[in-house]
Amino acid sequence: MKKTIRDFRFMKRKNIPICWITAYDYPLALCAESVGIDMILIGDSGGMVQLGYETTNAVQMDEMIYMAKAVHRGAPKTFLVGDMPQGSYEVSDSAAVSNALRFIKEASCDAIKLEGGRRHHLACKIHR
Repeated sequence: MKKTIRDFRFMKRKNIPICWITAYDYPLALCAESVGIDMILIGDSGGMVQLGYETTNAVQMDEMIYMAKAVHRGAPKTFLVGDMPQGSYEVSDSAAVSNALRFIKEASCDAIKLEGGRRHHLACKIHR
């Protein structure tokens, strides 16, 4: 059964370890789900690991969605976190929400990860 935010909060309160891994493709996601991983991050590092970029700077939303869809097919019962690539949320709150919704609607992600400080505060609230 897929874990929820409520499950993770309970686990944290009870000091139960949460096991998660980063995956970018169907085979690793399938393996992760088969051994009971609690959560999978579809990281923008997939741009370097899978797509051969020198840094994560070149990763586009469409590429992240592509990887996230593959992970979902391999691990449909695992909590999935989509990593917002650089440029997908910094431009505006509207862009942040639109791209976050792509992860949810197109790739069936359960949560969104983005990096940033105080200036990204509003975009961070869309997940809560």
